[in-house]
Amino acid sequence: MSLTDYRVYALGRSERIYAMAGAAFVGFAAVWLLYRQPWVALLATPCGWYGPRLVAGHLRRRRQERLRLHFKDMLQTLSSLLSAGRSVETAFGALEADMAMLIGDPHAPLLREIRAVTNRLRNGEPLEQSLSDLALRSGVEEIGNFAEAFRICKRSGGDLVEVMRRTSGLIAEKLEVELEVSVLIAQKKFESRLMMGMPFGFVGLLGFFCRRLYAAIVSGRRAARTYFVLGRIGRRMRVDDAHYGYPIMMRFALGGFALLLLSCHAALLAYVYRSRAWSKPRHLLLDPMHALIGSRRLWARIAPRLHREQAALSALSGGRDVSALLSRHAAVCAAYAYTALMGGAMLGWLADRAELLGLGAAMAVLLPLMKRKELYGKLEQRRHEIVMELPEMLNRLLLMVGAGENVLRALEHCLERPAGARDRSGHPLYAELEAAVTAVKRGESFVFAWEEFGRRCAVPEARMFATTLLMNARRGGDTFVTALRELSRILWEKRKAAAKTLGERASSRLAFPLVVIFLIILVLVGTPSILLMATE
Repeated sequence: MSLTDYRVYALGRSERIYAMAGAAFVGFAAVWLLYRQPWVALLATPCGWYGPRLVAGHLRRRRQERLRLHFKDMLQTLSSLLSAGRSVETAFGALEADMAMLIGDPHAPLLREIRAVTNRLRNGEPLEQSLSDLALRSGVEEIGNFAEAFRICKRSGGDLVEVMRRTSGLIAEKLEVELEVSVLIAQKKFESRLMMGMPFGFVGLLGFFCRRLYAAIVSGRRAARTYFVLGRIGRRMRVDDAHYGYPIMMRFALGGFALLLLSCHAALLAYVYRSRAWSKPRHLLLDPMHALIGSRRLWARIAPRLHREQAALSALSGGRDVSALLSRHAAVCAAYAYTALMGGAMLGWLADRAELLGLGAAMAVLLPLMKRKELYGKLEQRRHEIVMELPEMLNRLLLMVGAGENVLRALEHCLERPAGARDRSGHPLYAELEAAVTAVKRGESFVFAWEEFGRRCAVPEARMFATTLLMNARRGGDTFVTALRELSRILWEKRKAAAKTLGERASSRLAFPLVVIFLIILVLVGTPSILLMATE
């Protein structure tokens, strides 16, 4: 019997054809709905090449989610069988009949996997090997955690039935909480998708019920007449060009200002080239600004005003010295401002418009502010990632400790990527956790390492975890597990609150599409009025 790899979904020939045809039809219909030109709409039909990829990804995620939900029911059933006094192997043998009654579909993926595990048990294959293979093929993190906890328990020689019952309960609780979180954000996702489809729906209804009005909008002849009418209105409102013409001195002033900026940049570039610190400029725009800001007098005045940026960079880099990063951040902001100002001056000189210089000056102020906001956004994103991932890591730690592993080894298991888990490389929480575990292995104090972990994460929840770990790690036993379980419950509640907050924030962001749709309605209603005025 061939075993299914749930990490990929292979489309059949007919499914692939249907997916390509459906995607091509959707692209054609969307463009035709807006332009009502078949030849233009045909340009969107190559979207059909992306159809099989999208359909395969959707079907793969749906199959994995179904396997995940059935696995939650299987854990509850397995926990009941173990509580009734059965051994693990006997419980797996009786699991298929109970799950078949619960699921109701004899061809469900989980039932096939239970049959495969049972057959391999009858052939004398160890249960942990079958579970590890299922975890690798499933791509579901919870199955990987269960298989690893079972393997650790078999190796440590603990009470296998009690550990499996406790592990099943923990994973089932986690799945229930994640289901609650998904229900919280499902409505917001539906609202966002509905808002994305509203413009197409409005245009379609307008074309169906008001065909003459919509024909006046999309007709090329009427569009040309509209352009002609608007041009006549513009010519009537236009004053003599001499009124807008600037004296020749204004053009010389713009050119002189642009030349002054170029001369300053050339002087800074020459200074960088002759400097001992840099024998050759690595960046023609950033290095001169870095050299200018890095001067002692100027930096002594700028540095005290950048204390908030320094705190944000320190939190992003794990509490390390950020003097070089801060000066580079200031140099990047200065380079953005110089580029905007220089571009405004050059465009104003070429177009003989001083307004462009004012626009460049405004951009020179806005771009550093946007860079500052981007820095704060990265800090907020880092904190959010830690808060959302900390309950997952704590749940895995609970599984490892409950399976009989010591605290340090359990933390090392949290750093590993179990079968079916997503890639954790680059995640800030696991980066700080790896630094703490490495420090303890290096011989540093356990207390100092975890105090530094809480400080580097700069999140109250991480400090709470570090404090709980320090207070109860030495005691061990049921006291430590109870403390971790209580902390896990608190963090899951905070994660649900954070998910709800994100959903409300997404709802507030939907106001912008509403404004855009309102403007589109104004254009659609105003265009026929202009056309009617042109015909009179």
